[in-house]
Amino acid sequence: MLSFCTFSILPQDNYVGLRDESMNKDNHKPVISDVKFNYIFDWQDDMIYPNGIFSFNVYSEGATLFEFNCTRSFLFSKQNLFFSWCKDYEVNNQAHISYDADWGEYIMVAAYSKDFGWVHSDTICTTDYITDEAIINRINELKEQSHIECLLPEDLEVNLTDGNIIFNSDILSATLFDCGGIKQAEIRDSKFLNIASLQKGIYYIIIETKKGDVIRRKILL
Repeated sequence: MLSFCTFSILPQDNYVGLRDESMNKDNHKPVISDVKFNYIFDWQDDMIYPNGIFSFNVYSEGATLFEFNCTRSFLFSKQNLFFSWCKDYEVNNQAHISYDADWGEYIMVAAYSKDFGWVHSDTICTTDYITDEAIINRINELKEQSHIECLLPEDLEVNLTDGNIIFNSDILSATLFDCGGIKQAEIRDSKFLNIASLQKGIYYIIIETKKGDVIRRKILL
């Protein structure tokens, strides 16, 4: 069944901090494989047209429920950095997932079992499975125009200490969200983001630099 989810901030596969999850839980992390993306690119609107079919298999030993999460196509825009919908698959151990996709959509699968709770897969992006060089070049042009980056600029460092996330230079803003998309902390024009009161877990941060760049990172406290 298709159900709409609470918005969640887009996860990226860049970590700050050390993993403290149990080895048992890591063993059940959903693994995505056999990814296929059938598409036609509409050069007038910079979209996949008609809707491309994005499909893959996902496996998690012992899972009884898979939750597929997807963003809208962010098109390198600041407005679409959130998981906007999800779909549940009540199957055991593995699922085949297929849906109408556009480029620039981020995907994550959560697996559940009463034995190990919820475990999340790595986040993948539909754009990474486009192989046409001309389309990739066009997407890179749009990315360059948007100033949205997945990785930190060379002149910006982020460090995690007890109680604080520290930036090596003043930034315009930084906002920290939990997995449910709820804002947990925010700063403006500062080098220090206080996280002393937060529980351990996975969080997502959006950093906006004074140069106008926007960076998304996953942080493990």
